[in-house]
Amino acid sequence: MSSRNLNTLSTDSLLSSTPTINKEEPIIGIDLGTTYSCVSIFKNNISSILENKNGKRTTPSIITCKENEILIGQAAENSMYTLSNFTIKDSKRFIGKFFHDPKVQKDIKYLSVKIIEDPYTKRPQYYIKHENQEARLFSPIDVAYLLLKDIKTFSEERIGGKIKKAVITVPAHFNNLQREETIEAAKKAGLEVYKIINEPTAAAIAYGYENPNVNERLVLIFDLGGGTFDVSIVKIKGNEYTVLASEGEEHLGGEDITQRLTDYALNIFKKKNNFENVDFYNQNNIKEYKVLQRIKKSSEEVKIQLSFAETVQYDIDSLYKEKDFNYEIKQSTLNEICNDLFNICIKKVDETLKKLNLTEDNIDEVVLVGGSCRIPKIKEMLIKKFSEKKVLKNINADEVIAQGAALIPFFGSKINDNIFLKQGKINEITSLSIGIEIANYKMEVIIKKGTLLPKINEKKSFNKTFKTQSKTSKNVLIKIFEGEGEYVWENHLLGKFTVSGFNNDNIIELEMILDHNSIITVIGKIKGEKEQKLIISKSDFYDEIEVKNYEEKLKFIKESREKIRQIFPDK
Repeated sequence: MSSRNLNTLSTDSLLSSTPTINKEEPIIGIDLGTTYSCVSIFKNNISSILENKNGKRTTPSIITCKENEILIGQAAENSMYTLSNFTIKDSKRFIGKFFHDPKVQKDIKYLSVKIIEDPYTKRPQYYIKHENQEARLFSPIDVAYLLLKDIKTFSEERIGGKIKKAVITVPAHFNNLQREETIEAAKKAGLEVYKIINEPTAAAIAYGYENPNVNERLVLIFDLGGGTFDVSIVKIKGNEYTVLASEGEEHLGGEDITQRLTDYALNIFKKKNNFENVDFYNQNNIKEYKVLQRIKKSSEEVKIQLSFAETVQYDIDSLYKEKDFNYEIKQSTLNEICNDLFNICIKKVDETLKKLNLTEDNIDEVVLVGGSCRIPKIKEMLIKKFSEKKVLKNINADEVIAQGAALIPFFGSKINDNIFLKQGKINEITSLSIGIEIANYKMEVIIKKGTLLPKINEKKSFNKTFKTQSKTSKNVLIKIFEGEGEYVWENHLLGKFTVSGFNNDNIIELEMILDHNSIITVIGKIKGEKEQKLIISKSDFYDEIEVKNYEEKLKFIKESREKIRQIFPDK
């Protein structure tokens, strides 16, 4: 999210009016996952998964950049280890983040593809360089665009018609910028976003639709995917869904478990062969870094196998200096090295319950979502907490989010004869508080976490009037933050802008407008004066860019995207 003065900068706003729907046009539901993506369409009262061109119901969220083409999905996954330096995966963990974010830096050391800092945006960029070719740069938005375009293409082939609109799911704790960049990627892929909806909410909707019950139920959605974790408590009463509370970690998932296994296995290998002084994490040491990548590949396979077996064997021939790596790892070892990660998940469950003054006894059902929920220890901890009867293990954890997303356009809509959907209601909430910086670097909350989101095609307005401390300055810098910390440095800067031209009273009126996608627009004006419509929105990319660099930045991004389109042309 970034700031701009409408009098000096003009670009197309992403916050355009919500698309309308008619009975004839298809709207797909997309779960754009960290490791795998899934797409569904609602037809004949069933939310059906659309298979990709390989006949698979989920598609790897991976792209491989060859010299003259880009492989996407299954084709990219098949070549990711032979072309590891040119393969991009888990990009969702980088969307909406800055290069120097500690979580980004932690992830970078495990990647085979090179990551650099964009000098203009301060964001991570994938750097792809083939011999005798110019380097190509891919932002996380570019990667999401390519994945969504592929999903759109094979979905159109499956239904035999054009698709222009989609509901796209995001983690509940995606911030404003991450949501807007997801919308931007969809727009570039030729998809109009009907709604951005939180993944746990979509899962609850799919579950409730497939398991109708007139009685009121409290359902806890435990969503542990490849890169993110959310827990939400949803009240389901017939066909009305109300999200009561949500907690989570937007950077915790199966990838973190793989990293723990990788570190553990690498340390075992180093100790067994007296390689303690060798740096296997340095990308500049090509031979050594390849060792890390081979161990990580095996660790991903080991992680999956340990969901079904008590022991699994690492078996890597000639890993380094002709030394093989053969090592048996137990499920109990995985539990030990990932114990703190699993405890974070349970802690978030406790926090969500506490927020509503509930106990485990008040929860009627627990729905497991995301591939990482297959880890036996996770199931064991939840069963111990809630009982085996309540923890539902017969849900397809990989598909339920996409299925729920496909149902969204039909809630409260007259275009379908399904009474359940026609009379249905979805009440979703904000996952993070939004406020402004005040004296002593504190944040004053204007939109509280847990605020009910407006309905589709509606907006909510929140107003704040305040007096500046300075009696001499004619300008005031307003900074907008998102998060739960008392001080602004604990939170995420959404944007900033300056209101100028004060009279004597120095009073500012601030309006925050919240839309159904949990995205905000902020308008500031001087009390008693004609409105200075200074809007914070995501029409340009980033917080930290000065206005004087704006045109240069757009040129840089345009050139980078043009290189992508040269090898992956629009149809």
